[in-house]
Amino acid sequence: MAAVIAAGVTAGALAGTLTGGGESEEASGPRFTVPIPTSSRQVGVPIDEAGCTDVREPEIQPSRIIAPEEKHPPYSSVPPTSGPHYVGPLSAAIYWVPNDPEALVANLAQGDIVVYHTGFDEIKEQNELKGLFVYLHSEEILATPGEPLGLKHPIVLTAWGKLQECEQFSGEAIHRFFDKYRGLGPGF
Repeated sequence: MAAVIAAGVTAGALAGTLTGGGESEEASGPRFTVPIPTSSRQVGVPIDEAGCTDVREPEIQPSRIIAPEEKHPPYSSVPPTSGPHYVGPLSAAIYWVPNDPEALVANLAQGDIVVYHTGFDEIKEQNELKGLFVYLHSEEILATPGEPLGLKHPIVLTAWGKLQECEQFSGEAIHRFFDKYRGLGPGF
């Protein structure tokens, strides 16, 4: 399994750190100045400007636990939305270092949403994404870089058997996808 580094912390821990909601493990670390939205519409561009495709439903491959480095058939979509995966999911977080697809499919199998991004170059966009995750206040969503997969769109939203691509970052698009498709995974 590739080593992963979360630039930030999980949504729950991030919320405590950002809002002063009590002491947390991160309390002695640096403080973030991240605006917490009161609506997903305040994050990124409006959904009608995001250039999102219709939600696609790639062929669902069987959920099967595999060992790291174990060979398996290619996934039916890029990024994957089902198929073989590692035994445990990653923690809900915003990752700035790529993760193994097999680790992310484990998250989809347990019903999480994975948001692939091709980088948020501006601090404002990074902070908006962090704020959106705090707003959603869920351990069922994570974001990870999509560059190694050669994605054609800067934002790709995935759930078990579902995929939507967007030209621009839209908190409203992510929130709608999250509300509609989380919890679809077959479990382990």
